[in-house]
Amino acid sequence: MICKHCNKNIPDDAKYCVYCGYPVDNDETKPSNNIVSFKQGIKALFSKFMLFNGRSTRSEFNFGLLFLLIIFQALSFFVMIPSTCNMMMQTLTSEELMNEAMIDMSYLNGPLNLLTSIISIVCAVFLVAPIFRRFTDCGYSKNINILFTVLFTVGQLTSFSVFVPNFGGPLYIIFDVILSLVSLVSTILLFIAMLKKSAIEE
Repeated sequence: MICKHCNKNIPDDAKYCVYCGYPVDNDETKPSNNIVSFKQGIKALFSKFMLFNGRSTRSEFNFGLLFLLIIFQALSFFVMIPSTCNMMMQTLTSEELMNEAMIDMSYLNGPLNLLTSIISIVCAVFLVAPIFRRFTDCGYSKNINILFTVLFTVGQLTSFSVFVPNFGGPLYIIFDVILSLVSLVSTILLFIAMLKKSAIEE
């Protein structure tokens, strides 16, 4: 089995890690390929919200992620209803009539985009601890886990970049490219967490 503290292989009957001396809990170091239900995945998402120790199985992580995606899409749908209605009215109504009826709600676009970004960030925050435990389950070292988790979190924060004013010039292009690359790395790390097998399974 693998020590949950230093991620090194130790004898199955060990009570303490022979490398770091960390006490071994046999129940927590068993193979993490147990399949959990959607309900159990949601429960784990909230009950282990700030827990960075231990492991997160693929099914536990993926069900929690699926739940957050459903919540995000549902909230985003309701948040964007005014903007969508405004676009429809602009299509169906002449400019003169729209001005007379005062149905232009374009002033809501900024706040609605901000609210959507906040929802996205909140969902990402809920994934910080689970994705750290998932990388631990994949067999990565603690330092690599921290690096991956930081890159993932920063990548999710790039959704706020829409509110950064376009100051133009080559610096803005470089800034935009860096944000795109960080966002891409974050997405790749998310797919790794979703798909990679447990180190114990391998």
